[in-house]
Amino acid sequence: MKQKNFLKITLFSLLLSISHLSAQSTGDIAFVAFNADGDDDFAIVVLADLTANTKIWFTDAEPLSAATLTSGEGRVEWDTGSTTIEAGTIVLFNDFDAAGSRTASIGSFTDQSGTFALAIGGDAIFAYTGTATSVTTWLAGIQNKTDNEGANLADSGLTAGTTFINFYTSGSPDGGVYTGSRNSETSYSDYLAELGNNTNWDSTTGNTNGELILPLTQEAFTISSTTWDGSTDEDWSDGDNWSNGVPTIDSNVSIPNTSNSPEIKSGTNAFAGNITINADASLEVTQAVSYTHLTLPTIYSV
Repeated sequence: MKQKNFLKITLFSLLLSISHLSAQSTGDIAFVAFNADGDDDFAIVVLADLTANTKIWFTDAEPLSAATLTSGEGRVEWDTGSTTIEAGTIVLFNDFDAAGSRTASIGSFTDQSGTFALAIGGDAIFAYTGTATSVTTWLAGIQNKTDNEGANLADSGLTAGTTFINFYTSGSPDGGVYTGSRNSETSYSDYLAELGNNTNWDSTTGNTNGELILPLTQEAFTISSTTWDGSTDEDWSDGDNWSNGVPTIDSNVSIPNTSNSPEIKSGTNAFAGNITINADASLEVTQAVSYTHLTLPTIYSV
């Protein structure tokens, strides 16, 4: 048995946040889950850092042109929050069809227009920057039925199989979730092809009830791996104690049972993407811990 902390986290004693503006590009985010049943839910992965207070719109309307959407349906503006969201992070959006109960695991909602309601018979979600009625950049899209909402895809500039996801193999499943690798690529943009491959999705579980894909995992995407060996001592920050150097925010970290268990000492900055700690191993933190975002890691036993 082992335990997994499935979050993009940063551990350090002093948290400094610097806000600055950065334009988003197509493919900077991608969808990793879609549920059209119940109160509607979805999730995204951040594939390029989102700076503080970035504004992104989500809609179930369709592209009408490069800069406009079809009328009706819903548009919701999401503010990413007061700190940078690191690449690899998963963001969950729950109960999205109801303004009063709508939640995001990071950030908040700052504007809305129309009614957001995903259809089990075929629908799509698009993410873009701009306003409720005008698109600056189409970022990502996902749909659950062939040639349905994606019929106007050419108008968005998104590409089926990478920045626009058709996660089904047949019919119009009520829900689907990405089940492919989250630690196999060496750049975050390389995951777009993995995400756009419908064989990396489970749409069978949510075929007749999209709620069956819930709860959604917050396991981060990473682009490097390193394993603790403790060959020198217990110091987390000593590269000689790791198979592939000291972990970074982009690292998939494994901690097996060794004679020297890792310790994050007072005054040490420590970073990780995902951390897997074997049941017979341990990680000692001898200082106060702050997180750049999200909540304390969810623990899974496998």
